[in-house]
Amino acid sequence: MQWLHQSSWSFFLISILGMAVAMGIQMLMAFGLSPLLGSIETMAPSMVIAMVVPMMIDVAELSGWMVGRSEAALVGAASGLLFFSYLEWYGAAFRRRLARTWPARKAKR
Repeated sequence: MQWLHQSSWSFFLISILGMAVAMGIQMLMAFGLSPLLGSIETMAPSMVIAMVVPMMIDVAELSGWMVGRSEAALVGAASGLLFFSYLEWYGAAFRRRLARTWPARKAKR
């Protein structure tokens, strides 16, 4: 997305092509990592980040903040880390809530 921003094409064309390229890269990464991740539920958070971060860069550029490659990489890495941390916290909180709602029963022998 950032590489397309540096061209002199119209913003609409850059946005459409940039999102298509970002989604294509995300799809290739999802296929490549699917043996490690195991299910779509574990891939979905990375897909959210792959869609939201390029849009954040677009909004920054529309607001007048000219984002370079290093800043775009920093925004992407920070967003990924924050979203990963949020999901880890949410998963732990959800497991605690489930454990309180349905406590494990002791096996009768």
